[in-house]
Amino acid sequence: MQNRNSRFILILLAVVLTLVLLSAFWLDRPPLRAALGNEWGAAIFSQAGRLDVFFSSFIRWRELSRENEELKNKLEEGIALKASVRQLENENRQLKIALGIANRSNTDVIPGGIFDISLSPDGYTALLNKGSNDNVADGDIVITENNILLGMVRTVFASSAKVTLVSDPSFKVTVTVLGGIAKGIAKGMLDRGMAMELVVQTDDVKKGDTLVSSGDDMFPGGLVVGTVDKVEVNNAKLFKQVSVAPSASNLTGDVYILKQ
Repeated sequence: MQNRNSRFILILLAVVLTLVLLSAFWLDRPPLRAALGNEWGAAIFSQAGRLDVFFSSFIRWRELSRENEELKNKLEEGIALKASVRQLENENRQLKIALGIANRSNTDVIPGGIFDISLSPDGYTALLNKGSNDNVADGDIVITENNILLGMVRTVFASSAKVTLVSDPSFKVTVTVLGGIAKGIAKGMLDRGMAMELVVQTDDVKKGDTLVSSGDDMFPGGLVVGTVDKVEVNNAKLFKQVSVAPSASNLTGDVYILKQ
């Protein structure tokens, strides 16, 4: 189809060029003009003029078409370059944050990202875009740049890993009230967030308190876990019932893996 169009264009150009040459050299000669007559000559010259305009317009169309294609290519190159620059800027920002976290926690830190989340009755999990190829291992801890605890790595693949989120029923972390002395165990409760267990009736725990990891288990101390949402006191029972709203509200985006 393309060869047929090319042949048609070449034939058309040849015809137009022939007519232009005819109008420029032959029809301008007096004998030929007289032989054809004034009316015929005028008609031929008029048609030749129209063909000349058509030929010029066709050439201009080809030039504009080529220029349009070049501009499109430059635009695509510019968009790709801009996206690449943004990616590098984000990677540099992540590396700087990871370095700061590593210095504070005195452990190796791997920057990564969450690209999928599963919030089902069977459990709350997320997929990490780093795996064994990046030295991620089972038991590594996942946090945000603001030191908020997201969860723990449980299943590792070559280039990805499954993270158990803090709201999952299997997740537990020892916590303490920030600025206080009360301690307990924060456990995942699915769509109800978390619960702080083993809080005796005399412990000073109230709504609005911030809970952080105590460092008494495999989690480093000082990680932000959540905020006390509700406290139920019953002197007939040994422990208070404490509901906790996890601080890990935004589960997608950049994360940081603390090596264990």
